[in-house]
Amino acid sequence: MLINSLLLETMWVSSSFCPNYLCSYSPKTNSTCITYYNNSTNDVYSITPCMDGLECNFNNDTNSTCNYPERKYSGDYCFENSDCYSNYCVLNSCYGMNLYNHCTNSGDCNPGLYCDASMNICQELMPPGAPCTYSYQCMNSAECDSGICVTYFSLPLNARTNLVSQTGLWLSCSTGFALNGYCASAPTSMSSSLTQCSLGSLCQSNSGVSYKNCTCSYDGNSYCPLFEGDSQVKQMIQGVQTLITFNYKCNTLSRFSYNCYVKMQQSYFQYFLNWKANADLYLQNEWVNQVNISNCVNQTINADYVNIINQSQGIYPTCPVYSCTNGTSNWNNNQCVFSDKNIVYSQLQSSVYTSYCPYNWTCQAGTPQNFTNGTCTDSASNRYPGEYCNYNSQCTSYLCVNSTCIGKNYTDICYSPYECNPGLYCNMSSICDYVKNNGVYCDNSNKCANGLVCFNNTCIKMYSLYNGLISIVNSTNSTYGYSPVCLSGFYISNYTGTYCDYAPFSWYNSTCNPGNPCFDSSGRYYKNCTCGLYGYGNCPEFEGDYHLQNAINLSSSTMQSWDKCNSFVVRQECFEGSPQEMYNFSLYMTNITYYKDSYWLLYGNENDCVQNTFFSDFWTMMRFINNYIPPSPDCPAYPEYPTYPPYPPYPSNSTDFPAYPDYPHYPEYPMYPENCENRTLPAYPVYPTYPPYPPYP
Repeated sequence: MLINSLLLETMWVSSSFCPNYLCSYSPKTNSTCITYYNNSTNDVYSITPCMDGLECNFNNDTNSTCNYPERKYSGDYCFENSDCYSNYCVLNSCYGMNLYNHCTNSGDCNPGLYCDASMNICQELMPPGAPCTYSYQCMNSAECDSGICVTYFSLPLNARTNLVSQTGLWLSCSTGFALNGYCASAPTSMSSSLTQCSLGSLCQSNSGVSYKNCTCSYDGNSYCPLFEGDSQVKQMIQGVQTLITFNYKCNTLSRFSYNCYVKMQQSYFQYFLNWKANADLYLQNEWVNQVNISNCVNQTINADYVNIINQSQGIYPTCPVYSCTNGTSNWNNNQCVFSDKNIVYSQLQSSVYTSYCPYNWTCQAGTPQNFTNGTCTDSASNRYPGEYCNYNSQCTSYLCVNSTCIGKNYTDICYSPYECNPGLYCNMSSICDYVKNNGVYCDNSNKCANGLVCFNNTCIKMYSLYNGLISIVNSTNSTYGYSPVCLSGFYISNYTGTYCDYAPFSWYNSTCNPGNPCFDSSGRYYKNCTCGLYGYGNCPEFEGDYHLQNAINLSSSTMQSWDKCNSFVVRQECFEGSPQEMYNFSLYMTNITYYKDSYWLLYGNENDCVQNTFFSDFWTMMRFINNYIPPSPDCPAYPEYPTYPPYPPYPSNSTDFPAYPDYPHYPEYPMYPENCENRTLPAYPVYPTYPPYPPYP
């Protein structure tokens, strides 16, 4: 954009008091982000930040709404065709019209060109000294002053000029200032610090010759803005002299725009960021606006400047941002997930947009870590053999008998691992064969029954090996991690072998920088910080944390009914005909899911369309758990949990030892099942023993 268009008018007010900017208590929105009203004393703006990936376009004296970022001009950064006004993105750059091609405005033309309105064709930009009508007709190093293209800030003192900005910056003068149409020495502020003033009064320069209006800040007070001779403005003018040596790569309307510089080599981009972080103190009046600013203003009206400052200091977004949207007009039919890399509030970020599917349809998108631009599919017709059904059309086999989907029988030909009936699997010869039961030989060519794991060529129960017994390696980390055969859920490898061991637990849940290590409470084990759904990283749970340990304790109450389910996958659809079995399975599955995906589910809720897109099964089961009301027979009272033993006392010289971490609380007892006499309760949680004292230093 031109420097002229970078300049904002002094914050306009419709009363004798500065506006109030209030943060609402509403969650992030994709509709109205700023609500305007006048309380008879002053203007009030109630602010709700937009959902990630959307921008709040602020306007005075009116409501503002969240929108997708504007499309980009030719020469600007793009990720895909729809990012560009030209609908054509090549190598992350919007590609437009060439010389003499038809155009409707200069944004259509490629860098080095402008749109000649008299002929509607792209013409070459005018060099300094050439006649002009508008600044966008001049080369990116110049602007139109008195009908002539003049290099920015190039005229000496006493030279004649006619081009002044809304804030009083004379764009042709080397000083940035003029008196009576002649370049002159620039005035400076009375103080080098921000000075408060009375709204409606004038701020006097140090020379006493120039004045500026006292302007409002976002904190409800008013302050004196910068003068053209202040050091910040001088640095801005000096920086323009460098920018115009390489901004020829930009569209004439983007000559000083983030949208162009972000695609340049890092040294050019960094120079632009440093320049803009300083220049906006004057150009956008951030010298005044940034005082005592509230968080919601920083996320909306002032978000561009906040992001520029962060990037100039080397702080960039490291995680994709996921958000809900209703703006799906450019999506394919039935698309529910759309991945994009867009510029939002002057910051290039990876965005993943999700949208709700129609009722009874499911978004097939994979996981947040490994997703596709998913589509909605009819979830009423994807049930496998063994799963609950009401109609033939609900089953992949199109056969529902006695409320159960029926598939292929023993020795039948199969083409999919899901086609065979419960107790069978599709073997390597594409024949339905019997699964292997507990204690039976197994290898990679066959499958153990549900709830069993093939370990050392033998099918054994999940979570059945005690600490010290040799374990299976089932983790991306080669020395320790999750093991489905260990009672603790954890294995460790050393020079003597691989064994089940006490499971470590987290020190505390925290945000972190993706890729950095998150250590357990002992400091011996770590997992990598992982991106969550909301633009920042979270530490994953460890195997000793509540959710995996609770899942292991709950496993026996649900796995006893898994034989009736499809042998390739056990899902909630298998148990819909039995509320008690559904409840037991949901308790187990929500805990195991949270352990595996805590960094995604953290801070989520069932009403979040992003959560429902990637974790719809989890939230369906959570709703079932919360709404399940079993019969209330006259059952005996539960016994009390035993008191956890107190920490052992420190030995002498205890100040040399770190504090013991807190153990998690005991979980609540589950509800009684339908039959008091035939009830299956989860075992008491098994907490690890206290860690040994460290050696004396």
